[in-house]
Amino acid sequence: NLAFAYRAAKKPAEAKKHYLAALELADEPRIHFALADLLWESKDLPTMVTHLRKALPGYESDLQSVAVIAHRFAKGNAWADCVSTFDIAVGLKSDEPGFYLHRGLCKHELDKEVDARADYQKAIDIDAKFQPAYYYLGMSLLAAKKRKQAADALMKAYELKPDNAVGKKAKEQLDGMK
Repeated sequence: NLAFAYRAAKKPAEAKKHYLAALELADEPRIHFALADLLWESKDLPTMVTHLRKALPGYESDLQSVAVIAHRFAKGNAWADCVSTFDIAVGLKSDEPGFYLHRGLCKHELDKEVDARADYQKAIDIDAKFQPAYYYLGMSLLAAKKRKQAADALMKAYELKPDNAVGKKAKEQLDGMK
């Protein structure tokens, strides 16, 4: 409780000290999760990743928490953890295109580009209007020197919403391919 109080009082160093003391008394996923959240706010990403790994087993059936943990692994550059945590999210809700997109982005960071493209395509299969998946599929295909397929995917991303940020980025890529 002291950790929560110090956190509410915007005293992160004191809050961290009390979270660590609580963990010495009880090594519980909820305490690791709360500490990881504090570390996220404090931008201590490597230590955050350590505590997220310890928190995850206590949250594997909670879709919202799994998604938060997966995204935080990505922000902490813990790419393998990101992929395996999005695997859990997909197992809990297989019809959410965003989970496939983000898992694909993490696979991309692991240089598993063929697997990343499969995830982008799965996101599109689930939602044919999921613009970011077309954009990242196009970028992946472009890097693989598959220009025609890349142009098709980027054009679809552009056509879906030409005036938003993704549409504009897709258009820039298309213009650069000419």
